[in-house]
Amino acid sequence: MTQSFVVNSTIGFLATAPKKLFLPPAGRDLRIGWRQTREARVVVTVETPAGEIVRTLARRRYAPGAPGVTWNGLDRDRKAVKGGKYVVRVVARNGLGTIQLTRDVRVQRIVGPKKRLTR
Repeated sequence: MTQSFVVNSTIGFLATAPKKLFLPPAGRDLRIGWRQTREARVVVTVETPAGEIVRTLARRRYAPGAPGVTWNGLDRDRKAVKGGKYVVRVVARNGLGTIQLTRDVRVQRIVGPKKRLTR
């Protein structure tokens, strides 16, 4: 009896930068990138550690290459998220099946200098 199997390597090498996302006032967007070897429909989400979707960043078909998206630290209502741990999830679906990659990211809220009222 023989069994056959398929290794789905459609996506791999998920990376994020910078290591920590600082929110507001002087933060940079979080860059999210991955390698893709086959065309696939890809969904990129940011989630809480419990799996609640905070924001969907992409839901589209990508060709092979090195695609990427950015996250500005806002939730689906365009409000800044709370500081803490989040999970970036990239899910790809194609004729080979479904494959997903995850990466933990940290968000830190920073308080800017208080503005002085001048009279």
